[in-house]
Amino acid sequence: MRRVLGIEAPDRLTREPDASDRGSYIHDVLEHYYLSLQSGGSDPVHPGGDFETRQQQLLDTALERLDTRITTMGSPSPYVTMKRSSIRTRMTMEH
Repeated sequence: MRRVLGIEAPDRLTREPDASDRGSYIHDVLEHYYLSLQSGGSDPVHPGGDFETRQQQLLDTALERLDTRITTMGSPSPYVTMKRSSIRTRMTMEH
């Protein structure tokens, strides 16, 4: 392509998440987690609270956002399916 059209070949397509995908996912999870802690509008989040409850809420948010991303992108890759299964297994074992 470079010789004929004078352009570089596009990067190889992959279904595995790259650093940008992972970073976007983490920011999405933290945004939704933080919003779930607010009592309304732009209220600040109270720093107190039960650690176990907040940890569970963060994990629930992470899984919910992962499910949303999987639904949006269609059929998940084996990597995403494995990671989601691994997270759910660890959550079940700890509680």
